[in-house]
Amino acid sequence: LQDPRNAIDYSFGTNNYVEVTDEASLDLDDDGTLEAWIYPKSFATGAGILYKGGTGANSVCYGFGLGGDAGNLFTGGNNTNIGFAIGNTGGGHYILTGSKTLLPNNWYHVACTWEVSTNTRAIYLNGLQYASSTAGIGNAATTNAENLRFGMQRISDIYFDGIIDEIRIWNTPRSQTDIRDTMCQKLVGDEANLVGYWRFDREISDTSTPDYDYGTKNNGTMYNFGSVLDARVCSSAPIGDDSAYGYGTTTTISSANLSHPAGDYLFATEYAGTWNDSYSGIQVYRVDEAPVYPPDIATSPYAYGTIIGLT
Repeated sequence: LQDPRNAIDYSFGTNNYVEVTDEASLDLDDDGTLEAWIYPKSFATGAGILYKGGTGANSVCYGFGLGGDAGNLFTGGNNTNIGFAIGNTGGGHYILTGSKTLLPNNWYHVACTWEVSTNTRAIYLNGLQYASSTAGIGNAATTNAENLRFGMQRISDIYFDGIIDEIRIWNTPRSQTDIRDTMCQKLVGDEANLVGYWRFDREISDTSTPDYDYGTKNNGTMYNFGSVLDARVCSSAPIGDDSAYGYGTTTTISSANLSHPAGDYLFATEYAGTWNDSYSGIQVYRVDEAPVYPPDIATSPYAYGTIIGLT
């Protein structure tokens, strides 16, 4: 049977977050990738989405969130941009901020990568790189004894308002192709270099958020949610059992073709004249089996608890 297809809504309660106790596997040394699907409802300046670190400027390990938090953590850009930080043994932290404006009530896939040996950092949004840097990061410090948190950052204690799903942490700098290959499909949990994987697929009032990575099991705990069960919402993030994609350029269109083992397939293509970015992409995904619970829809005939109330 499939798990419930859930995410966590950080709009329930006040100052709520998920915390994962520090563990050696979460210390990423010189390389790493942070990934998540996010659905912002509003934009608090400097809000944390994923953060490992303490309360002082020199206690940052790694994290990303909303920008514009001058003098604190995600200092660049504004609160509708993604800011990405890693620690600096020389003091403070290295910061990279993207310029793409996020819109409320939309799903975005965010991936942040770094590699000390090549002095490279990058932010990807929906599989497209929209910020990068080759400025020196030789003093990068992505190892400390601080806990990992989702939904807030501790430098200025700013909390994310929205939904977060499918958080993944890797101890390698994933390429753009790597990110595109798996951003719209569930992982097995035993992938090479995966050190943390939180799907949030639970439908119970227990506060635990299991780590689906077979090797680490860094389970998290929900704090300050007014109702844990209400915060576990049916996720509409575009994640399935398999996926395919196509990304165009300034001169070519995007298209994707996804097949099913039974022989069916779906082909999708960009329609010229309706795409605003200079280059764009299409991701299609396949869900092979419905989750085992009805979605959070209260209207007939899809009321919670009915047989046909399945996604």
